[in-house]
Amino acid sequence: MSLSGLITALATPFRADGSLDPDGWQRLLHLQLEGGVQGVVVAGSTGEAATLSDAEYDQLLASAVETIAGRVPVLAGTGLSGTAKTIEQTRR
Repeated sequence: MSLSGLITALATPFRADGSLDPDGWQRLLHLQLEGGVQGVVVAGSTGEAATLSDAEYDQLLASAVETIAGRVPVLAGTGLSGTAKTIEQTRR
């Protein structure tokens, strides 16, 4: 795979109670596609990736893959502060 152009590291939207905001996530994904990005990064360098549970991470990634539907690459952010956790997440 060759990557080039605008690839956005997406911020994860949360509700006031700290839970994921799936509707906000969908809006964000659609806005990226409408804006002409050439790829998106889920749980990348925007800071919240280290605080997501495995279930939240999986939910975000699965939702992005389904919504993007192959139109642009979806990259899974896996650069965490611990090597073992990074390897585990990369394998997921």
